[in-house]
Parts: sequence; structure tokens; C-alpha cells
Amino acid sequence: EQSFSFNPLNTTATSAAPPTPLEDSLWFAVPKSKVSRGKKRMKTTVQKRIRVKDNIVIDKRTGELTLKHKLPYNWKNYLPENAEYAP
Repeated sequence: EQSFSFNPLNTTATSAAPPTPLEDSLWFAVPKSKVSRGKKRMKTTVQKRIRVKDNIVIDKRTGELTLKHKLPYNWKNYLPENAEYAP
């Protein structure tokens, strides 16, 4: 009586033969241990953090955070003739 066993490395019908050394030492790519949510978040925040930028400054006239060489959002209110509308 022959038994049939499906093996992806050997697709022939075999009797109950012992596994070959290759079949015996076949490992799958799985993590060694579970990665906790905290460790995963720590890893992603280090990679995707907002870098410190030199071009973000506090505008002396408006007191707002702006980019260097850029006008603030409501720049027309800070012109000398419109000074009363400035916050």
C-alpha cells in the first residue's frame, strides 16, 4: 500500500520516506518575535519625523512663524498706511 504526501519540493508520490536534509531545514521568512505597537511607532516616527528647518523664522513685524523670504498671509495689513488693521 502506497501513501501519497504532497511536498512542494518533491511532487512525486513517495512511500513514507524520511525528509531530505533540505526539506528538514526549510525555514520561512517570519519575524523572530512580535513587534509591539510602541516599538513600531518609535521606528516610524524616527524615519518620518519633521526635520528641524533653518528657513522657519519668527517675523519681527508680525510676530508670526513664517518662511524666510516669504510675506506673511495678511501682509497688506502690515504696510505703513494700513497699520491700524494689524493685530
